[in-house]
Amino acid sequence: MPYIDIISGFLGSGKTTFLRQLAGRVYAGQRIAVIENDFGDVSIDAERLGAEGLLVSELTAGCVCCSLTARLQGMMGEILRTFSPDRILLEPSGVARLSDVLRAVDSVCRDTPLRKGMVCTLAAPLPRREYARQFLSVYKNQLQSASLILPTRMELLAAEQRESFLDFLRETAPGTFLLERDWRSLSDTELAQLVQQPPAPVQTQARSFIRVPASEADSFTSVFAGTCAPARLKAALKELGGAPERYGCVLRVKGALQSVDGPLQVDYTPGGCFLQLCAKADNRLVFIGSGMQRAAIRRALQSTFE
Repeated sequence: MPYIDIISGFLGSGKTTFLRQLAGRVYAGQRIAVIENDFGDVSIDAERLGAEGLLVSELTAGCVCCSLTARLQGMMGEILRTFSPDRILLEPSGVARLSDVLRAVDSVCRDTPLRKGMVCTLAAPLPRREYARQFLSVYKNQLQSASLILPTRMELLAAEQRESFLDFLRETAPGTFLLERDWRSLSDTELAQLVQQPPAPVQTQARSFIRVPASEADSFTSVFAGTCAPARLKAALKELGGAPERYGCVLRVKGALQSVDGPLQVDYTPGGCFLQLCAKADNRLVFIGSGMQRAAIRRALQSTFE
């Protein structure tokens, strides 16, 4: 009977990078299927994973925890019938409540020949106080519902802040196994041992979860015309994060653009902006956040194009 692993984490925590590591190295030789759940109307990450030869199914335009449970059940059934995987890797949206995702998966597993495997949350520091206030309950829910917490993006913190961040993780999810260092420092063997035999969580008193309306986060996709200048683009993206009164709360921007240097992969969170050359670009970006001023955002980024 195949396993289903759930890889949770807030926007920009590196879930797709972790998934790629699992599929390509830890689970090498197994038949792997991936289900990508994105809050936007297109899944940029699904396209990237598919280009690497993985079987990827997309659940877009909502969270699997809210409105897509029936589609998830049908999708898993189709994967099992047509592909016969050894393991399914489910990556929920970064704004999904993991407790609700687990309920949806449990419901599917009752009627589908699947065993629930690893449930991990990648924990990156929330970079801005105003964003932390707005989405802290979702972030905590992802920690409290996991059986394994893997810190990441620790380089965003000064040395003295790292232990405080680990203390916050311990206090938020007492009894859940917490890796005491950034998961990216693990060797392939160490990571394999950790995810294939994850420690059982200590039984603690039942936790209550604050339910956050799905409407708190929204998304949109924008297509741009022309060729962008990378330096100007990076400056414009940083401006989005620094002026919430003008642009709203922009938590994630991802996609691929034509630039003067060639096709450019774009990956922005308030904690950093990463641009790197890639194979192709369709001049499309997906924006995820809350209260976003779409017209102002489009104008700001289109101004970086020629």
